[in-house]
Amino acid sequence: MCPSWIRGLALGAIAWTVLSYITSPAKNYGLDEVLRTTFYLLTFLWIIRLREQGKMEWMQQNLPKTLVVSGIAASAVGLFVYLFQPVSRFSGTFFDPRFDTDYWPNAWAEYLLIALPIALACIVMSKEKRIRWIAGLVAMLAALYLSYSRGGMLALGGEGFILLIIGAIQALR
Repeated sequence: MCPSWIRGLALGAIAWTVLSYITSPAKNYGLDEVLRTTFYLLTFLWIIRLREQGKMEWMQQNLPKTLVVSGIAASAVGLFVYLFQPVSRFSGTFFDPRFDTDYWPNAWAEYLLIALPIALACIVMSKEKRIRWIAGLVAMLAALYLSYSRGGMLALGGEGFILLIIGAIQALR
């Protein structure tokens, strides 16, 4: 059971983010950050509710596959954008088609950094179709490298280090 103060903190963070965006004279926090932060916190609250209702099996079975498949599909769409638009960094589907200057390769790298460990977990847990999951993982790694996101590369190194630690702990057990 999740303590109510955690939910209060999450809702307070949403309110604080919106209030900060509305009242800030510097405007250094944009609407996309407000939407992203709100989405993350609402997703957190949704997962808590699913867990308390005993409906986590749905999320454990469907969400990882959906996240990885959407990452692969977005990489395919992004390949066409990368090849036919005047942009030197891969941004997947993180672009605004109305403007030729609105590409967000760092946001794309952030999405892939979420999807890559989940793809690795799908490879480990999958009995069949393991080659397809590996191909998807390789495609997403290639898309991450083409984003030329320095922060993404550092985070990927951190993810790899953490996965090595987790693997070592599992091997010792």
